[in-house]
Amino acid sequence: MMTKDWLDLDLKRVFLPPAAAFLGLALMNYLGFAAASGAVLLGWCWLAALTLGAAWLERFFRADAAPAAQKGWLPVLGIVWTVWGALTLLLLAGGWFSASAALLAVCLVLLVLADVLPPVRLAARGFGEIIQAVLAGFAAPAWLFVLARGGWHRWLLLFGLPLTLAFLAGWLAWDFSTFAADQKWERRTLLTRLSWQTAVPLHHLFLLSAFALLWLDAALGVPWAVLWSPLLAVLLAFYQILMLHNIANGLPPLWSALKINALAIPLVMVYLLSLALIFH
Repeated sequence: MMTKDWLDLDLKRVFLPPAAAFLGLALMNYLGFAAASGAVLLGWCWLAALTLGAAWLERFFRADAAPAAQKGWLPVLGIVWTVWGALTLLLLAGGWFSASAALLAVCLVLLVLADVLPPVRLAARGFGEIIQAVLAGFAAPAWLFVLARGGWHRWLLLFGLPLTLAFLAGWLAWDFSTFAADQKWERRTLLTRLSWQTAVPLHHLFLLSAFALLWLDAALGVPWAVLWSPLLAVLLAFYQILMLHNIANGLPPLWSALKINALAIPLVMVYLLSLALIFH
């Protein structure tokens, strides 16, 4: 039963922010800042424990969760959040929480808890996708950078805004694969809140704006040598726009291709951007 419940977690919530966080390390490398390995390791584990604990809370408070199953999940929740609390204490003991890092940590925790905990529970109100996009696109990369560096850099915002839009487009595209079931069972997602007629052009706007903003970063001081490779992901973006256009026009959907491509776009952008920062 526990295995089935584990597989029923929304694993996107668990893995996307920790995966995107490495962009912050790549930026530190490019700028020539030395990253303390202890702060980086503890900070990454802290973020991973936070996202895993949030995913379990989201599953725990989901409407279809049986009371008997919820009782069985309590020890798991306790373990995960205890580990997160221990990591927080280690970061405090190591003196890694600068004023900027502490403020960002508080914002991360508040965002995550507002997403999954009643009575706010934004994930059940159709706003969870926005929270997750902000976490993966901006907050997670900024977290490792600010924790290890002790301060901010304007490139975090220059990279964070387009990546947040790309992740938001990815989450919105993913919602199309469960749209019929979500409507049937009256589950609120960003897609059901918007309606597919509104969501399709918004998705295209988010996705194209992400690449336009990344391209405009060149005018704001980011070298073209860093930007050209992540911009190649626009080919995947055009493919995704075509798939959603076909779905909106009644053609048979390719759900697996759509879901893989939806998450591949922002992750490829993060990966290629990180490589460009490391090798340039």
